[in-house]
Amino acid sequence: MEKDRGKALAERLRQSLEISIESRRTQANKAAERRARAKDERTRLFKDLFEFGAAMGHVDVVAEDGMISFGWGDRRLHFHEAEDTDVIQVTGDDIKEGTVVALHAELDLWVVRSQTNDGRLGEQLLFDTGLEKLMVRALAL
Repeated sequence: MEKDRGKALAERLRQSLEISIESRRTQANKAAERRARAKDERTRLFKDLFEFGAAMGHVDVVAEDGMISFGWGDRRLHFHEAEDTDVIQVTGDDIKEGTVVALHAELDLWVVRSQTNDGRLGEQLLFDTGLEKLMVRALAL
């Protein structure tokens, strides 16, 4: 019997596994970087929302741990941190269930995602028309 039988195959398989391990490590590192960046962006967004409310005037703005709330009379609009760092849950008066603000991967901008009247998922840039529509709907402005 040959002494080195199977060593070449074992070496090829070992190299293949090492490439796979390195690829997984790279993907995990990139995912961790995306999560950290999204968390930083979310922190910045909450600050921007607070400053927006303060600049708007006439509405109550409350910042609590992981939440920003706007109030006008007895109506409310809330932005809550979600488990995913690139998603913020939106609740409030007349806000459709499942409405979120999400960091759009390709645009690198925050968008409002909610169901449209015909049942489709719609997206609007947050600081374009998205935030305005949320404020008008929830606070009846």
